[in-house]
Amino acid sequence: MKLKLHITKNKNLKDYQTGKYIRFAITDLEISKNYPENFVTILPKQIQTTAKIKSNFVKKYKNESVKIAIKLLKQELNATDDQDIKNEIRERLKILNPKPKKLVKCNKCGRDFQARKFGYRTQKICYECVSKRYLNQS
Repeated sequence: MKLKLHITKNKNLKDYQTGKYIRFAITDLEISKNYPENFVTILPKQIQTTAKIKSNFVKKYKNESVKIAIKLLKQELNATDDQDIKNEIRERLKILNPKPKKLVKCNKCGRDFQARKFGYRTQKICYECVSKRYLNQS
């Protein structure tokens, strides 16, 4: 399977608020070299592998879908010259690569944990230390 992105850009569409629409189609170059014949599926904007209703892309590639999408988008980012398409690719890559959640060190034991926010304050003691504290009181 030799996959490649085929990007179409439509301008001045009355159906869309922005007036432009960029569509990312995934094609298989082993089937044929012409676009409509080698069409596999449309690349969705958000790839959710755990959702109940899955896109055709996720159904076809299952757990590998995010890796395939990132690889295809990075290849196309280097190949294209159009600035609108590059901005759309960067936006999709940002959605596919979420920022890691910040870890905080516990004030008592020094372990790293994911802190919760309480209004404007953040948690400073890990869950294990909090549970030990309250278990020892009773």
